[in-house]
Amino acid sequence: MRGILHLFLIVTTFAVVVQCQGGGGSRSSRSSSFSRSRRSISSYRSSSPCTGDACPPEHNPTIGYAIIGTVGIVFLFIAYKSITSGTPSQSNTAYVNLPSTDNQNVDRNPFESGLWSNRYYQYNSWHGPFHFRLLFDPETPTVTGNGIDDVGEYEIEGMYSRKSNRMGLIKNYRQGTGDRTQNLGHNVTIQVAWNETQQQFEGKWFVKTSKYRGEDKFELKFEQNIKMKDY
Repeated sequence: MRGILHLFLIVTTFAVVVQCQGGGGSRSSRSSSFSRSRRSISSYRSSSPCTGDACPPEHNPTIGYAIIGTVGIVFLFIAYKSITSGTPSQSNTAYVNLPSTDNQNVDRNPFESGLWSNRYYQYNSWHGPFHFRLLFDPETPTVTGNGIDDVGEYEIEGMYSRKSNRMGLIKNYRQGTGDRTQNLGHNVTIQVAWNETQQQFEGKWFVKTSKYRGEDKFELKFEQNIKMKDY
C-alpha cells in the first residue's frame, strides 16, 4: 500500500506539470484544429473588438487543472501519511545495519547491561524518564529487558550493532497492567542511534493499533551496572 500511494503521488504530480505546460493529449491530432481555432478567434476579435463591462471574462483552463491537481496531491499525501503513520520506513534489521558516521568518535561501548532510563514524546509533551533493565548478548547480538512506564508493564526484545551503534527494539506491553485505557497489550517499535555528544541513544517510537497510530521521539540513557544475579 505504501508503494501504491507513492506511485499515485508521482503520477498526479506529473499530470499537473503536463497540464500546466499545455499537454494532456497527442499534439499531432490536435495541432491543426487548435491552430484553426486560434486563427478564428483572432480574426473574430480583430473584426469585433469588445471593450467595457459587457465583455465576457476570459477563462484560463490551466488554472483549473492546477487547482484540481494540487487538491489531488494534498489528498493523496494525507492518505499516505494516515496509512503509513506508526510504521517505520524500514525493519529493525535494516535499520540496525545502516552505516554510521560517528563510529570513530565513540569512546566506549555504549551497549552496557544494567539499569537504563527512557522517555518518549507524545501528545505534545515528554513522558518519563522511566527506569528499566536491558541485557545485551554480544554473541548474538541481541538485547532483552523489562520495565514499567505510565502505560503498563512491558518486556523488550531486539537487536543491536556495535558497527553502526544502533538498536532496534520491540516493546511488548502486558495487557491488564497499568493504564487500562492506553494499554492494549500492543507492541511498540523503537529505533535509536547513539549520540556521542549527548551520551545517549536517540530516535523514534512507532505504534500502530486498531485504535491508534503514531510516532515521535524516543531517548535511552544508561544509568548503572547491575549484577547478573539481579536479572
